[in-house]
Amino acid sequence: MPSGTSILVVHGEAELVVAARATPREMKKLSDIDDQEGLRFQHAIVMFYQKSSVMEGKQAAMVIRYGFGEALVHYYPLAGRLREGPNRKLTVDCNGEGVLFLEAEADVSLKELGNSILPPCPHMKELLLHVPGSQNIHGCPLLFVQGRPKYRTKGNYLIGDTSDVGFYDVDFGWGSPIYGGPAGAVPFVSFYGRFTNSEGEDGFVVPFLLPHLSLSPAQDHNCGPCP
Repeated sequence: MPSGTSILVVHGEAELVVAARATPREMKKLSDIDDQEGLRFQHAIVMFYQKSSVMEGKQAAMVIRYGFGEALVHYYPLAGRLREGPNRKLTVDCNGEGVLFLEAEADVSLKELGNSILPPCPHMKELLLHVPGSQNIHGCPLLFVQGRPKYRTKGNYLIGDTSDVGFYDVDFGWGSPIYGGPAGAVPFVSFYGRFTNSEGEDGFVVPFLLPHLSLSPAQDHNCGPCP
């Protein structure tokens, strides 16, 4: 797909999907590892799937919505909300409020997108919808993750390995995704994961978002212009 080409995406109304059956109401404190200040941010994960014959006559949105409802019976804390207690300790309030879900339709095929689905995908602003009131850490749905980190320590850069997280094992009934992982990097945080491009070549994708001045040396060595 030519660089700079825009796509049209029509988003439906956001809704809350709750567990299909009753779940425990309890409070679960985060571990000291998960409760770190540097991890209190949101990050988008995207998955692209090819069309499958097993989905003939079925609506993907309904299948995903049903799957979420069943999964939340077993992973019910994900339907809860984060609360901050004494000493800023985070706790998951397992209140069963649900996860955010919305249906969308784009006027483009995966074949047309090609390898542009790799970070930094130029279409994320169209594909990912910012739902008002969903971007905070406290009191917001845990499965609508978008935002930026608060980690700003000079001289540090966080890199996470998502190659074994299991994004490529997320099968809603029509096969594994051809790409599953972070939608892109955020300041001072990046990830790397597996990817198979449109030519069938296996490799890794590593999105980085660096300050403009840090890219100047690369430009001086003929590595291409700074974005």
